[in-house]
Amino acid sequence: MSIAVADKQTKLSQLRDGGQRSFIVVRIVRLWDSIIPPRNIFTGIDFLAVDDKGFAMHGTIPAELADDFHGLIKEGHVYRIQIFEVGPRGRKTHLAIPLEALLYFNVSTVIEPIPEGIDKYPSHYFRFASYDDVMARNEKLYYLTDVIGVLTAATDVKSVTLNNNRGTSDKREIFLTLQSGQKIKITVWDPKIVELDITSIILLGYKPVLAIGGISIRDNQAYKQINTCSGTKFLLEPNLPESFDVRKSIPDDGKPIELLSSADVDNLRDYTYPDAKENRVQDLLYMNAATIKGLKFKVKGKILRFQTKQGWYYNSCKDCTFGVKKEPSGYNCPRHGDTSPRMNLKVSFIIQDGSFKLQTVVFGNLAKKLTGIDISNLTVSERLNLDQIPAIANSIIGKEFEFILGVSDQGYGPGLNFKVFYFDPVEQEQDISFVEKDNGDGSSSKDLMPHIQTEISGSSHGQVEKEKGPSVDVVPNLQTEINVTPNSQAQIFAEGGTPNCTPSASLTDAPNELSHRGTRSRRHGDSLFLNFFPFGTLLDRGSFGPLFFCFPTSSKKINFK
Repeated sequence: MSIAVADKQTKLSQLRDGGQRSFIVVRIVRLWDSIIPPRNIFTGIDFLAVDDKGFAMHGTIPAELADDFHGLIKEGHVYRIQIFEVGPRGRKTHLAIPLEALLYFNVSTVIEPIPEGIDKYPSHYFRFASYDDVMARNEKLYYLTDVIGVLTAATDVKSVTLNNNRGTSDKREIFLTLQSGQKIKITVWDPKIVELDITSIILLGYKPVLAIGGISIRDNQAYKQINTCSGTKFLLEPNLPESFDVRKSIPDDGKPIELLSSADVDNLRDYTYPDAKENRVQDLLYMNAATIKGLKFKVKGKILRFQTKQGWYYNSCKDCTFGVKKEPSGYNCPRHGDTSPRMNLKVSFIIQDGSFKLQTVVFGNLAKKLTGIDISNLTVSERLNLDQIPAIANSIIGKEFEFILGVSDQGYGPGLNFKVFYFDPVEQEQDISFVEKDNGDGSSSKDLMPHIQTEISGSSHGQVEKEKGPSVDVVPNLQTEINVTPNSQAQIFAEGGTPNCTPSASLTDAPNELSHRGTRSRRHGDSLFLNFFPFGTLLDRGSFGPLFFCFPTSSKKINFK
């Protein structure tokens, strides 16, 4: 039996719900297997189609028909499609565009490649979101988000263990600066990692414009968790008007993207809380909680004491952080239903800045990082003692931190309570005296290093003293080696490590830079001797930058109180 051929073409914008008697001609600009992690459940083939008028629709091929179409439809090609359906999305989410109506293939759908006259069909389709759009979106949306910006940095690949024994998955973080200059962090999950070749991008030697279609956004403890999914598409240096606009706003600085360690990502608060406003504890005390809800504030303060009358942990759902209470029928989570409880840290404490104090609370893994409490390592008696926080947490009492805070619905009793979203220790200062060596000409060794700023760390506790002189970090009981570039910070390595000294200009300027003095240090007892070098010889660039071999001419001694 032959299939009736539709003789009327309809544009996508003219389609109505139900089976279609007419045909459409579209380019498939995105095509992907729809997979639900972490168990990688295949639900079908999804695609984004666009016609010659630039109108786009999301389409889907059910999993049971996928084998029939796998070899017939390819991304980037133009097709004539007939005998298909249009209908509402129902419960389907992660759509490429914010349109409720979808194209559905059925067992009778016919597709025919169109090889000629296809230049009028757009090669790409994006709806780029602004920074404000990204911040306003979350998992409640049924559609994905497109962004474009300059790729500035990426981490190495890290394997993470998923919750509830669901195995492991690889991920890497990438950092994008949008046209507005604001920055976002995106987590790229396997298998999308292989689609973005970071090694090749680094070899470009500059920071490229990157368009990303189809990312999902979730609210995660008041910051945005931005993830790739099976529908994500990367496009490097796209030939799009928005690409030129981005490059005009963010000119090429001639430097490659930065490769970061995964361990350093937590310290990149500018990508996670870029809108946090600097304030004092005193300022927050005079604010109205209702009007600042959702805002983030950056404050400094010392941890004065813990508040444990309401305990230092709570029972949460095993699948999320919602608190659960025991009922006659067991434990019930409003999101996951019947569940079993797990202990989750909820540590309340007071921070102080001058004479002003503020109630704060920190939860979960962030509380673990701040206090050092690992619930899995606690004894039974420690777990049962709700009024006494484990002793390991007392090490942060009296320490000063920089916090990112926001108003919390949960705290320690009534009044204004703030939740900790980020913390960073503040280094303390320590006095260091200098014993200067007479050079015989009436000048001291202190005169040998004019116009060079330094930071000298003089204890194992990270205490810092700022003075004029070479940049030195003192490592107790270790011989250290230091190379100094004027107007830049020196890098310090323990004996047996690789010294690193990068000239302030390019390698072609190395001969001029070599005329500046370097230093070498020797540690004896409680004193540090610095040897000063009038010149050095460039040995090898290697993978860490140029290395210098220096010859000592004079020395200087630092005594530590």
